[in-house]
Amino acid sequence: MRIETGDRRWLLALRDGKVASAAADETADVTIRIAPEAWAAFQQPVPPPGCHDIYAMAETGRADVTGDFLTLFRYSYVLKDILQQLATGRMFG
Repeated sequence: MRIETGDRRWLLALRDGKVASAAADETADVTIRIAPEAWAAFQQPVPPPGCHDIYAMAETGRADVTGDFLTLFRYSYVLKDILQQLATGRMFG
């Protein structure tokens, strides 16, 4: 799964519901591109409506999700936590 916002990119390999590895690669089964202003809004303690999760951002045109949707939905339950960890800097320090 690749997550992008502005010039920041994360390629995450997920296994058994957890992030198994992270790298700066250009290929992924699923790519999520989030507009920088939506990412900044998502990072707020209480994000505004339309920026509170990836599905809301996609629905309102603030994010683009492409690739294998079966893979996306398979890991959907951990996606919210992954995005929160990336937004707060807890995933990579």
